[in-house]
Amino acid sequence: MRSRVQRKPYLVTVHPEGRWWHVRVPELGPAAVSQALKIRETEHQARDLIATWLDVEPHRFHVIIKRRSALHPMWSDSLLNEGSSSAPAATTQTTTGIMER
Repeated sequence: MRSRVQRKPYLVTVHPEGRWWHVRVPELGPAAVSQALKIRETEHQARDLIATWLDVEPHRFHVIIKRRSALHPMWSDSLLNEGSSSAPAATTQTTTGIMER
């Protein structure tokens, strides 16, 4: 019987800057940064960054994404699903997804 191994969670902060979303993994240091054009791409970019940094497979850890800026009242979650790069919509989830600050 295999024992269940607890996968380490990494907190990832994202914030919009111009047309891009900046992706940071503070635990890995100030150089651990990446970018995504759309908010829905931030988890993939974060996983790629962490996996490359640690030389492990991207499924070997959890990612907790936290937005650093508040939602604008005009933005909605529907814009996230449409893939708009200029609409920082967010949902709140645990383990993987976006959490508002």
